[in-house]
Amino acid sequence: MASSKSTHASSVSSRPRPSDARILPQQLITFALNKAEHELIKLTVIRRDDEDWSDDDVDPGNAVDVALHRVRQVMQEPPLNHDDFANAWYEIASIVNLAGRAFSRRDSDYFRALEVLRVVFDVYAELVDEAEQEVQHG
Repeated sequence: MASSKSTHASSVSSRPRPSDARILPQQLITFALNKAEHELIKLTVIRRDDEDWSDDDVDPGNAVDVALHRVRQVMQEPPLNHDDFANAWYEIASIVNLAGRAFSRRDSDYFRALEVLRVVFDVYAELVDEAEQEVQHG
């Protein structure tokens, strides 16, 4: 009977404590890229279904396509380190920001989705930076 108690005690002590459970930067990078891809795909669907889409907005629409392509490239060849991710992430964020500035119809679902995507890029950049800092500084 004593052996089952000691076996149980050792298995409990080997479990990670809640304070040990951390999200690793690479996990956040993967999640951020998946979220960006999802939101960019939503934008392409909104554009496709937008009956009021105008040729005036071809540049922002193409920019979103380029951003989606770039996200998928980064997903195919994941960054080797935090700096490589940050460079790619901010490059894609710049494309999205320029699309938002160039888009003509501020009262549309497309513009609102672009604004959400801009926030996504800001928030996930901060989360990945914080996770990286925590790994570096313990």
